[in-house]
Amino acid sequence: MNLIAHSIRSKGGVAFVRRIGSVGWRFRPGSSNAERNLGIYLSTLRHHGCSATFPITAVVLRRHRDLARFLHDEGVELAVHGYVHTDHTTLPADKQREQFARALDIFASAGIPVDGLRCPYLRSNEDTVLAAQDLGFRYVSNETIAYDVLDEASHPPARWREYQKALDLYSARSIQQSVARPRLRGGLVEIPVSMPDDEILVDRLGIHEGQMIGHLWVKLLDQTYVAGDVLTVQIHPERGRICREALNHLLSAARRKSPPVWIAQLRDLAAWWQRRARFQLEVEPRGEGSWQVAAGADRDATILVKNVVGPALREWFGSYAALDGLVGVVRSPVCPVIGASPRSTELAAFLREEGYAVREGADPTDCAVYFDRPGPLSPPDQASILNELERCQAPLIRLSRWPDGNRSALAITGDIDALSLWDFFSRAWEVL
Repeated sequence: MNLIAHSIRSKGGVAFVRRIGSVGWRFRPGSSNAERNLGIYLSTLRHHGCSATFPITAVVLRRHRDLARFLHDEGVELAVHGYVHTDHTTLPADKQREQFARALDIFASAGIPVDGLRCPYLRSNEDTVLAAQDLGFRYVSNETIAYDVLDEASHPPARWREYQKALDLYSARSIQQSVARPRLRGGLVEIPVSMPDDEILVDRLGIHEGQMIGHLWVKLLDQTYVAGDVLTVQIHPERGRICREALNHLLSAARRKSPPVWIAQLRDLAAWWQRRARFQLEVEPRGEGSWQVAAGADRDATILVKNVVGPALREWFGSYAALDGLVGVVRSPVCPVIGASPRSTELAAFLREEGYAVREGADPTDCAVYFDRPGPLSPPDQASILNELERCQAPLIRLSRWPDGNRSALAITGDIDALSLWDFFSRAWEVL
């Protein structure tokens, strides 16, 4: 795909010219400027006791192998960001697989392990997912969710149109119509990316004040924290200097939360979600109005309950209490499980992945909540069902989304598609 045509289509002509003009301060003929920005980025992360995931284009890794090795040795996760920086939705399935395989070969030759794939422009399709699964990736991170943290009236109309173009390019869904947590896709985990990212805020909306960017990201954090979601922030390393204050503001806010926020790399989120999928939650009667709750799970799992009473409960968050340990007895006039009709198989699978205790084919009168929802569930359907369960006053039991009693999750990520002017302008012919 022609890079220039793609950039003009996705950004608009004026924004494209402005972006070309910004390249000079983002990159230099060599990688020295990028390395300084990376140093600032890593220093901020270390100050808060965490690290990041940097998806990197394979040809860039090959040109800057020593720097990539340094990042790996520093504990940064490097993920595949394509072989070259191209829109993979324009490629047939065999070409996508070929490009990902070539990228994996370059990572392997550099001695850098790979768990994840994030496509350039966050653009992917079912062929992408099938190729990633076939090649042994653990996760993909391409789906985008947009949060309502920006005020249209505060931005010039032309800038706002550029913002909307970005959301269209990324095929971003509104958080009101989405569930912002990892999800299983066959053998893969899909981890959503949160919008607005640094490219939208800095390049498209023209926000260069770190304090303002940080304020917006803390608003994202607060929304995801209340919902128990994952916040996947995108900060390109070449903006490490501009976004230093914003990143520090975000991480400081996350560290102050109680229950805590789990700050993790994407590979850790994926590994947890796959491990969590094997956990089992059982609820059995133990006398009139008493129910034994037991989780076949690892010790870092947490059982959450609401609208029940019991001796081994502690306050957790909102209407939820946490059970001490993985076995306990609670009291409730009705069994605190969700019933699903025999034809509601997709809904039952969705609720189990959420962590709820679900019984398929149960008598509706024997369950605290009952659903008869046959057929596939769209993302808005899923969001509506979870909102209904959060609002209801029925007794319910579930596993927490996150390990060790964390309320939400935060991943700091940043795509590396260029470290020098040569890298940046090479993209024009690498994708032809």
